[in-house]
Amino acid sequence: MEKIRSLLKAAVGQKLKIRFAEEVVLEASVAKVTQLGQSDIEASGPPAMSVIFETDQQDQYYSQSSVEVIFDKEITAIIFLVPLGPNKQGDKMQYEAVFN
Repeated sequence: MEKIRSLLKAAVGQKLKIRFAEEVVLEASVAKVTQLGQSDIEASGPPAMSVIFETDQQDQYYSQSSVEVIFDKEITAIIFLVPLGPNKQGDKMQYEAVFN
């Protein structure tokens, strides 16, 4: 999991792909990565982290689910995403993943 966390931190502003369903793969970008603080339970582990992804969707979104995030043809990860709604400009749909 630490490798995926590092990849996501380095991917801010970069393009990747998200497979929402077998036949649905959308281009996306990592819009923001935020450190959330240390968990009371896992004080010795890495701090919690929020990752905001953006797709070009404007009027529709996919329900929360585990999706395949494709960094390149050799590196993928299954991540649970929750739709947040459109960004402030209204031209991208945002999804959030939280790691603790």
